[in-house]
Amino acid sequence: MSALRVFLRENGRSHVLALLVFSVISNILVLAPSFHMLQMYDRVLSSGSSSTLLYVTLITFFLLAVYGVAEALRSRVANRLASKYAVVVARKMFARFALLPNASASASRYLRDYSAVKSFLGSKVFVHLFDLPFIPLFLILLYFVHPTIGLLTLVGCILMVIIGYFNYSMTEQTRKESGQADGDAVGFAQATLSQGREVRALGLLPAMISRWGQKTATSLISGEEAQNVSSSFYSLGRVIRQGLQVAIMAWGTYLVLNKDMSGGMIFLASMISGKAMGPLEQAIGGWESISKSLAAMASMEDLVGPDKSLRPRPALPQPVGHLRAEGLFLTSDGSAQAPKIVSGVSVQLIPGKILAIAGGSGSGKSALLSMLAGAVPPTQGVVSLDNAPQENWPAEQWGHAIGYVSDQPSFYPGTVAENISRFKALDDLNGVYEAAKKAGIHDAILKFPMGYQSPLVGSFLNPSTGQKQAIALARAYFGNPPVLVLDNPTSFLDQAGEDTLVRTLAAEKARGVAIVVATRRKSILAIADGAMLLRQGRGEFLELKPSSEAPQPASALASTSKNYAAGSSATLQNIQ
Repeated sequence: MSALRVFLRENGRSHVLALLVFSVISNILVLAPSFHMLQMYDRVLSSGSSSTLLYVTLITFFLLAVYGVAEALRSRVANRLASKYAVVVARKMFARFALLPNASASASRYLRDYSAVKSFLGSKVFVHLFDLPFIPLFLILLYFVHPTIGLLTLVGCILMVIIGYFNYSMTEQTRKESGQADGDAVGFAQATLSQGREVRALGLLPAMISRWGQKTATSLISGEEAQNVSSSFYSLGRVIRQGLQVAIMAWGTYLVLNKDMSGGMIFLASMISGKAMGPLEQAIGGWESISKSLAAMASMEDLVGPDKSLRPRPALPQPVGHLRAEGLFLTSDGSAQAPKIVSGVSVQLIPGKILAIAGGSGSGKSALLSMLAGAVPPTQGVVSLDNAPQENWPAEQWGHAIGYVSDQPSFYPGTVAENISRFKALDDLNGVYEAAKKAGIHDAILKFPMGYQSPLVGSFLNPSTGQKQAIALARAYFGNPPVLVLDNPTSFLDQAGEDTLVRTLAAEKARGVAIVVATRRKSILAIADGAMLLRQGRGEFLELKPSSEAPQPASALASTSKNYAAGSSATLQNIQ
């Protein structure tokens, strides 16, 4: 509930005020049929006046029309509040997915929570919560009808509150278990479907279906248990409400027989008592939706709560390309005590120089390059561009300054051109064409069914792994960034693609681009200005010498790149 209060206080004050105003109008005018009935019994039938009948009925119709408008406006305000929530949270949510790797792993759960909260804020269940404060008004009116009827309705409301409390306390733990089990099942299904080819090739489909069925069954059983308890309490609440109205009708008749109340008051009391207990009954009936939505909102608040990393940052001067990393540590779970993937590595890239990173599998190459590119925040240490730490750069400006190719490039729903341009709105595609030509993929793209407008994800287009890597390189080249961070870019390229890559890197180096490449290829080492060998997350700079000589440790290179020694080549064996 605290997360809901925080959001309404910070982003929904005007919406809450409008809901309260329209709720006042709605809850007062909803009594119009009750008072119309009172007038029919106590005034029209006793006087026999047709004009009174006409005017009272016309006034009641007018009040009901205003009531209908107020109800419609309440729904509109609630929908706008839901839209406001969507606008406020969506950008933060996606920013969190990008900034926090652990959050992106649970993206499906957070997206489901986001959708649940948005739907709840625009629902009738949420709107009817604003009827709860008017219960005392109805009780006061019933007291003036007759004190004993007011007291009887108050007892009924207390019983409904008790039912609501037991409904909450007896289903809370079961609902949590159901939500966790449901999230586990959805996450398992998502992970399995994303690896569909391997599942088919390894014959895992029957086992995966069985495992998913077990997880889904756990979720359904927990949810059914909670729903059964909640349904029982809801039914009990309806019985109490209907029984109370019968009791009020009977007691009112007794009061009329004893001349303590007029006949019209019987129906007035019965209808108002129903209005008094209605919001409580609706809250009990909608408790499943309320509890799930409040839990989802609390989860979203944990994700998108206040954090400086989500605040807008002013643009900095266009970077030249001096990328520096000092004392980088990266652990397996982000804590200082966890096993280290990268341990105390410092790197400085200078415009117009190429640094090669080498090492065996598991040495930390990809982890180091992901930190240099800003894809993964270091557990300890600082990555800066032109002397400004990464956290001081606007995310978009940093991304446009770094051309990054990961060891496993991924693409997003959209066309080939949109993926290469990083979904930037373009007046023309010349920049996209230029980047694709640098990567040697332009001619191949032209042969796609729709060329550059071919959907790259979610379509029948199935580029080869080499084509995908070339498209990822084109994305890195797009916009002529001053820094290139390439993680094993030749892994899926054929000889022609590798030759194109070497020529392009040589041209980018001559243009003054700072380049770091994780590679074992002699063709790239031949144009490199320095090399670093990683062993178990620790880096050792090597001085590139002609292939007849083994690379020698160059400790001076660990603190500055100005001492990069220019050599003709180094063999792959020399740096393994």
